[in-house]
Amino acid sequence: MTKDYLFSVIIPHKDSTTLLQRCLDSIPKDDDIQILIIDDNSQNIDRKNFPGNDRAHVKIFFSDIQLTAGGARNKALSMVSGKWILFSDADDFFTSNAFETFRATISNQYNILYYKVESKYSDTLKPATRHLGVNKMINEYEEDANILRLKHIVPWGKVFSAEFIKTGKFKFDEVPASNDMMFGLKTGYYSSQIAVVHHVVYCITMKSGSISNTLTKTNNRSRYQVMLRANLFLREKGLHKYQNSIRPFVFNALKFGVLEFIDSIKLLYKYKGDFFYDFKFGRVVTSFFKLKQKEELHKKYIKKKE
Repeated sequence: MTKDYLFSVIIPHKDSTTLLQRCLDSIPKDDDIQILIIDDNSQNIDRKNFPGNDRAHVKIFFSDIQLTAGGARNKALSMVSGKWILFSDADDFFTSNAFETFRATISNQYNILYYKVESKYSDTLKPATRHLGVNKMINEYEEDANILRLKHIVPWGKVFSAEFIKTGKFKFDEVPASNDMMFGLKTGYYSSQIAVVHHVVYCITMKSGSISNTLTKTNNRSRYQVMLRANLFLREKGLHKYQNSIRPFVFNALKFGVLEFIDSIKLLYKYKGDFFYDFKFGRVVTSFFKLKQKEELHKKYIKKKE
């Protein structure tokens, strides 16, 4: 008989067992917490001594084909036995009091609860800045709830009702990058009741080699297409003002050659996107210099590949 848990924690993993162990160590060894680890065809790992093998209530699935992070998360969703679902990346971790906070704040009236997060550099654990945007949306929730619902698209830092996820049949895109955007957008949009909690429960890390820190032609195109689809969804729902700028992806496409740039323009027309949406010269210049400043600050962790 399948055991019912209070929480199911979903962790996709690829080639980072040391960091995965750190993540697991941040989750209490409680009987009501199920942990689902989906290994996305990692190379040169010891399956017998894989993190979590020696721990109760941990289920590990090893894929012999590449699933992508989205595919790994979808696989885990089919295995969930908990009433509430949490997501973690293998290179991140929960704060020391996270699950106490979850227990104290979950309520059947909510589909999603949003929490504050912190960020650190993975190798040094010194403070980073990746959390600032997320916490700003939490702080400004009362001013415009749609910003949180429609723009806080990452799955971590949230607790989801499993019934809501299963009934809505929400899935992650099985794409090279930005697998979580449509999941985050649609769950936020369709949720009838949400809550914000001003407690830090999760630590995002800055790590060299992660998908978010690696610019490739494939990743840029994937992010661009997903963003175009997200903007189309928002326009169809009459939420034009919450669209996101696609200009950075077009400029990145140019870095990979004229043909890639031409393809990016074709995609723009296919999805009826607006290159000049929310274009303000002063803001564009400011954003450009902020991006360059950010790249310089994080250059040790950011990689570009052809």
